[in-house]
Amino acid sequence: MNPDGSPGYSWNPITGCLNGCDYCYARRLANTRLKDRYLANKNIANADIPFYEYKDGPKIKHLDPFYPRSWFDRREPALEGKKPKGIFVCSMSDLFGIGVPEDWTRHVLTLIRLSPQHRFYLLTKQPQNLIKFSPFPDNAWVGVSATDRASYNNAVWYLKDIKAKVRYLSFEPLLGQTVAGILDNRSGYDWPVMHGSILQNTIDWVIIGAQTKPTIMPKIEWVREIVEACDKAGVKVFLKDSLIPLLEPHGTEAHFFNYTMNTLRQEIPRSGKEEKTFVSPEELDLEVAELALKYGEPQLDESIGDGGIRRDTELMKKTIKSSNSTLNRSSDKGKEEIKKRRELKDYYILRYGDVCMTCNNKNRDWRGISLSHIIPLSRGGKTTKENTLNECYPCHDHFEKRPELRIKEAQNG
Repeated sequence: MNPDGSPGYSWNPITGCLNGCDYCYARRLANTRLKDRYLANKNIANADIPFYEYKDGPKIKHLDPFYPRSWFDRREPALEGKKPKGIFVCSMSDLFGIGVPEDWTRHVLTLIRLSPQHRFYLLTKQPQNLIKFSPFPDNAWVGVSATDRASYNNAVWYLKDIKAKVRYLSFEPLLGQTVAGILDNRSGYDWPVMHGSILQNTIDWVIIGAQTKPTIMPKIEWVREIVEACDKAGVKVFLKDSLIPLLEPHGTEAHFFNYTMNTLRQEIPRSGKEEKTFVSPEELDLEVAELALKYGEPQLDESIGDGGIRRDTELMKKTIKSSNSTLNRSSDKGKEEIKKRRELKDYYILRYGDVCMTCNNKNRDWRGISLSHIIPLSRGGKTTKENTLNECYPCHDHFEKRPELRIKEAQNG
């Protein structure tokens, strides 16, 4: 993903990998539609030795399209231009993987340093090799793939020792529970367990996704415990679109969704450690105000009853890009709207207390109190005393799906 939220680029200066993952899509591509192209490249790693040992027996290097090869002699359009780009490095390999020569890796890191305008995403399944290349360039975000508890423990053990602007975990595919008792550090679990202090001191970003082709969905409990641990530690979470079929039925669980835009949470840290802060309800309200000004009120599926929220899959896909755009807080209209919302919310709290003005509850929902519109902005409503009230999020969500009920209630009130 680019820094502005638009789709990013892939750059493959090296292809091929000997990690031997059963679910590897890159190996599948290399042995099918990319096979002839890869076999035509004679820039093979350690070419002086014609054979190598693989898990299913000895192989001839130049006959294996997925044996590590370099492509340093071809032009790389992804690196060109002054506009900042987000570039995933070696999607068809592992830059720090088994069989990749160290000088190849260092050459790629040199090219990254020479392109400071771009952001480069590095990801490996061999975290023990990272320390040799630390400290990393400031524009390189360094991640480790983990699929279950054992690989998670291994990832954190080595990530804690490297220096990088952003260190991240990619649970894609998530194939097992990362750890029991994920939110604490109770005795009986080997270090490191996934509790707040370890996440807070080691990880800046967590990505979660399902296995595809064939599709294997993780258990909802596995995803939930990782997200809850990240929220407790203030770590950004990026839920891949592959999880939509799993999470859509759990629309009432707000920690899975960007509820203002009906999308999965797809957060990106801006600059590492300093971005790891909790968002207060007040700051959340300001963001809601700006999103409403920029994109209109969120559209929700009206087919579900009893106050639940069900996100529409196609709408989620269409709004992914807009939900991750950088918000403009500098326009005069935006500043005026934000100021109005803040003043009205404070006014209602001083006059009626920090309670929901619809159900009169104070702690009904962990997200606190939100300023709601009786007539939505999308239907011509204004941010005025006559058209607003403070509400808990369950009441807000209920009437947001059924604005006719809200308007009727206000007219009868």
